[in-house]
Amino acid sequence: MSSGTIAVVEVFVPDGDLTRGVATSWLILAGVGVGLIVTSVAIADRLGSRMVRPAVRLAGAAHQLGEGDVGVRVPEDGPRELRAAAAAFNAMADQVEGLLAAERELAARPQPPGSAPR
Repeated sequence: MSSGTIAVVEVFVPDGDLTRGVATSWLILAGVGVGLIVTSVAIADRLGSRMVRPAVRLAGAAHQLGEGDVGVRVPEDGPRELRAAAAAFNAMADQVEGLLAAERELAARPQPPGSAPR
């Protein structure tokens, strides 16, 4: 049982023992921190390129279509939204190609005599 007295224990620790291994621990923590940052940047780069690549292909195909290459199509891959945009682009390109083919066919038909030119 406690007799109500207070005991104080004093311990002497040399300064060398207090600081031993601290610098090494800080270097290890800094190395782990740098390693985590490098790893996260590499992962973010890979994920970012997987997201951006389909958008770049879609933009390039849109430029090609605008320059008259009606046969251009884009692969429907990447994130869901870009797959939907690629499918819509391909459907639009199919329709443009079909309309141009129909226009060429109509223009190639012989005109009946006496009809007004189109």
